Amino acid sequence: MLNHHLHPPKLIMAALLLLTALQQWYYFDLLPEKTAIHFGPSGRPDGWASPETAVSINLLITVIIAALFLGINWIVPRVPYDLINIPNRDYWLAPERRQKTLNDVLRYLLWFADLTLLFMLVVYQGVIEFNLSGRYVSIWWPLGIYLFLTGVWIWHMYRHFHVDNDLLTGVKK
Repeated sequence: MLNHHLHPPKLIMAALLLLTALQQWYYFDLLPEKTAIHFGPSGRPDGWASPETAVSINLLITVIIAALFLGINWIVPRVPYDLINIPNRDYWLAPERRQKTLNDVLRYLLWFADLTLLFMLVVYQGVIEFNLSGRYVSIWWPLGIYLFLTGVWIWHMYRHFHVDNDLLTGVKK
């Protein structure tokens, strides 16, 4: 049974999905007929589409990201023990800790989904701003922040599942 700790990241995911839908709806009529949807390494647009296609692609990407993470959250409790890759797996997936551990893994995945959806929302806004003003909005700061926070997420998850060697005595390695 999943615990209540999964609710905050799911609520944030729902809010980010709603914000993305509202963002796309709000700007839809303001986008030019030839909307930039892809940018090369130099930051110059090199792919174009109609506003309908641009908004559809953005919403589809967002839904796929959310569905992927929610699907993973549905699959993780059902996968064989050997396919779950966390530090000290035998300790954390012992019968007395298995359910809490799975809830913790699911919670971490949902928080990462939220981080990814927030990053995409910021990217979409940058693309919209370019299309409305012609002013280039750098992707490097949002990408750098996303990668930094991904590193913090990995570090935090690793620290969460770290176990002192004293506790591992008697646990199959």
